Amino acid sequence: MTACSLGGRRARGVTVMMGMMGCGGGMLLSLLLWVAVIAAVVYLVVRLTRDGRRDDGRDRAWQLARERFARGEITGEELDDLERRLRP
Repeated sequence: MTACSLGGRRARGVTVMMGMMGCGGGMLLSLLLWVAVIAAVVYLVVRLTRDGRRDDGRDRAWQLARERFARGEITGEELDDLERRLRP
């Protein structure tokens, strides 16, 4: 029998203190460590592939407004108004 199955005692009657690492606690700590490492890697990959900026549609809208201006569909004043609305 192991110390875990005897409730923290050894077979010869010597009581052993079971800390956080006893009876599977080390396995739990190891699992939590791996989950944290994997989460950190996923976070870094996502963060690095987004070029450090969020795309909430404003960049695309500004690009479309400039294209419309280039085609002559809107005036310079309308473009300026759109820029004020779209740029933070």
